[in-house]
Amino acid sequence: MSDTDDLITSNEACRVLGGAQSPINLSTLWRWVKAGRISPPLKPGPGTVRFSRSKLIAERDRQKVAA
Repeated sequence: MSDTDDLITSNEACRVLGGAQSPINLSTLWRWVKAGRISPPLKPGPGTVRFSRSKLIAERDRQKVAA
């Protein structure tokens, strides 16, 4: 991950993974993290998590190819 990589919230991650018109549910996001389907988020501070947009896009595209 580069220093200029976009760090996004959980809600934004749901839109990246599911699409703007039909984002995935937050519980699905965390289930996928627990299952290892997507990378765990960064924790920049207490009570704060951020996902790497570029990692999520790469993982989403890799899973589309595998499907």
